[in-house]
Amino acid sequence: GSRDLFATLGDWRAARIAMDMRIRLWADRVKDEDFQRDMTWFSGAMGCEVTRPMGLLVTHMFNHQTHHRGQIHSMLTAAGSEAPVSDLFFMPDEL
Repeated sequence: GSRDLFATLGDWRAARIAMDMRIRLWADRVKDEDFQRDMTWFSGAMGCEVTRPMGLLVTHMFNHQTHHRGQIHSMLTAAGSEAPVSDLFFMPDEL
């Protein structure tokens, strides 16, 4: 499962930082017309090739991570911890 992807929290953190940088570099280069194009990939979950508009897929990527942040917030709160602030207007302009 996905819990087996990284041996330690430090390994996960390094991979997370690297992926965040890849996303940021992509976002700096993407053009408006790119969102109008279709993207095709093989979906392991569906077991077939899938084509969808890139704009929809980018929206899904950010919406899906919002979903997971909500799950983490819920788990931390249920465990009696204080979850970090995740409201966008409280986030720093530059990380």
